[in-house]
Amino acid sequence: MHYYCIISLGIINHTIVKSTITHAAETWCLKAKTVAKLNSTEMDFWWHSARISRKDKIRNTIIKQKMNVTRPLLDDIKTKQLQW
Repeated sequence: MHYYCIISLGIINHTIVKSTITHAAETWCLKAKTVAKLNSTEMDFWWHSARISRKDKIRNTIIKQKMNVTRPLLDDIKTKQLQW
């Protein structure tokens, strides 16, 4: 995947996906099930963005490195909760 395409996907992730998913996240009670759903939703976005299938059996850490993910969604939610 081209470098500019990866950058634009990161911008889309930050502006649309993260803002939609983390709406009112300051007041959430993060249970284990909620954390698992958030992590799987985020990784689903990165898997589809990288155009890689689950059948390829590539680890999530490799996908995050390939897509230049610096900060997971869960870290942003925890930061919002601390600021609130």
